[in-house]
Amino acid sequence: MKLCSGDDRGVAIDVFDDQHLNTDGSGQGDRAQFVENLRRWCGSADGVTIIQRSSLEVQPEDIISAVGNVRLFSIDGGHTEECTYSDLRLSEQIISEYGIVMIDDYFNEEWPEVSVGVARYCLSQNSLLRPFAISPNKIYFAKPEWHERYQSRLKHSFSSERIRSQQMFGCEVVGFSDRRTVHT
Repeated sequence: MKLCSGDDRGVAIDVFDDQHLNTDGSGQGDRAQFVENLRRWCGSADGVTIIQRSSLEVQPEDIISAVGNVRLFSIDGGHTEECTYSDLRLSEQIISEYGIVMIDDYFNEEWPEVSVGVARYCLSQNSLLRPFAISPNKIYFAKPEWHERYQSRLKHSFSSERIRSQQMFGCEVVGFSDRRTVHT
């Protein structure tokens, strides 16, 4: 099964083997395994630009020159407050008008600084993105004018698994999960 269409392009940012840049020890980064996974799930690694350095060093033009504005930006790198906050700031500069930013490990008890970085971003006066949904271990951001549309689609798509609407950082968010999952 291929997960990517022929026209999709991506950018991956990771320190991979430069583990001295991995200040929180949140992964071991294996570039060869990553490329193999791209080949397995996308058919090829040709459409992905790999930037091997800390996301703290990446500039918006590094991403825009590779793929243009981004539709989907997944944050699952450094798990410090600084990295999370910086990655959110980077994402708001390169996200397309209707783009979505996903943050992994938001509810992970091993990485509380991810939540702290998100709170710092959400409570800053000049942040452009706001949360619109949460799921197990993830929080989803978009520009506020897209929230209602995305929430409506989620409610329709996950109606049997929808938990409820709630407030988070002054925004309505839709919480959803797969209720078939057994939580212990």
